Amino acid sequence: MSEHITHTPRIKRLERPADDRMMAGVATGLGRYFDLTPTVFRLAFVVLTLLGGVGILIYVAAVLVMPKEGEDASMFERSLAERRERPGRLVGLGLLALAILIVLSHLGTWPGAGTAWTLAIIGLLVLVVTGEGRPRKLAIA
Repeated sequence: MSEHITHTPRIKRLERPADDRMMAGVATGLGRYFDLTPTVFRLAFVVLTLLGGVGILIYVAAVLVMPKEGEDASMFERSLAERRERPGRLVGLGLLALAILIVLSHLGTWPGAGTAWTLAIIGLLVLVVTGEGRPRKLAIA
């Protein structure tokens, strides 16, 4: 007895949607991936933010590692692939990663949370200056 498959099974992919999002689409992407309402993830980010600011850093980390809908690579993957041509992006991402690690570890000595926020701001500025924060122009061939 043979059965014919009428539809191709779709593999779930964790990505940020282009539509139906409030900010960068992290909560909506997580909601679609785990088949939950995005409100659960939004509330989790708010609670983590109120409990020391970690929610913001986790959200930024998710934006960096989750690709946009329709794109193959995330911002982090593109920065690693282009590290020789544009090293500033990798430096900015490195500073953001360091800030996230510092806040998550809750060190009581230097570097502390104030240093982490400073590194996060510097990292975001490096990303904006190097062009990752600006929309890209489409090249029409």
